[in-house]
Amino acid sequence: MAFSATRPDDSFESPADLQAIREAEHNMGDFKLKSDPEYVPPEVHIAQHAWQLLSKYLCCQAVLNIPKQPHMLR
Repeated sequence: MAFSATRPDDSFESPADLQAIREAEHNMGDFKLKSDPEYVPPEVHIAQHAWQLLSKYLCCQAVLNIPKQPHMLR
């Protein structure tokens, strides 16, 4: 109960918070969210992701294609 008594009214807006929001909107720019349907990743990210997938695939292929040695079949 004591905490609720010290809580500000729901309609209260701190002037400092409002100023910080205005500054952020003015200075931060427009960041695209990856969840946005219109988001298109930069070409650099697409190429890096392709190389990572290729690297993982080649690693898996190398592990799967190791010749079985008779002493390892026990």
